[in-house]
Amino acid sequence: MSKTQASENRVGIVFPNNPRTRVPDTKVEPAKWVGQLRTTWPNGDISVGTATLIGQKFVLTCAHNFFNASTQQECKSAVFGPGFNRTAPPESAAVAPFGTYELKGWKVPEDYVNRAAPTPSPDGILQDQMGLYLNDFAIGELQTWARPDLDRSSFVVNGLALANGQGCHINGYSGDLDNSSHTQYTRSGPVQLDEGQDFVTYQMSTSRGDSGSPIYYKSAKGPYWNIVGVHVSGVADVGNPANGFNFGPWLVGDRLNWILDHTA
Repeated sequence: MSKTQASENRVGIVFPNNPRTRVPDTKVEPAKWVGQLRTTWPNGDISVGTATLIGQKFVLTCAHNFFNASTQQECKSAVFGPGFNRTAPPESAAVAPFGTYELKGWKVPEDYVNRAAPTPSPDGILQDQMGLYLNDFAIGELQTWARPDLDRSSFVVNGLALANGQGCHINGYSGDLDNSSHTQYTRSGPVQLDEGQDFVTYQMSTSRGDSGSPIYYKSAKGPYWNIVGVHVSGVADVGNPANGFNFGPWLVGDRLNWILDHTA
């Protein structure tokens, strides 16, 4: 999430050895199915995060892009812009190759609402707070079907086994590199599972605007891009910055079933 009014959220850690690269062409897969998610809140604030098209009608993102547990309020409206980009960041012309889509509604897991996990602070969260974000994922539904030139998204959430060290990618709208969060950036690196095998952790750089970004890898047995999690926040290690990490819930088991139930 990246707030354009009031305070800004970093919700992640930038690692010097993990640069982010601007996606030069967001009209091709898989970048065209990743988009900016712009939400408006009851007090008039506007926040920006990232979402991913699933199929032709739904988007996957993090729950805190739709629901502010600190105020117990959900956003008033949301707009998805697949493939949003700039010709060269950060001041160049904005590009919206597939237009924008109003969302007709969204679903947030009840457990996330009940646990009242605070929106991640500018410094990320403490490691012992991670459990509050186990269900920080959500589904939004577009008012209209995606345009034919977007095709059917090849991003899938299917609960495939994930090995420690699996190479993954994250595409998102890093607001520290483009203040408007209109430029799509990608980064790559290995991921790990936490001890409870609930979260995917990584030292891939993230910042405000990247909330809800897909953590994914390309299937070796087909044309699909497998989403293993959605980016939520980061845990900083003040004593040794090299031990910090970013994370998102691993989308398997009950979490996967919830997603499948709400995208059927």
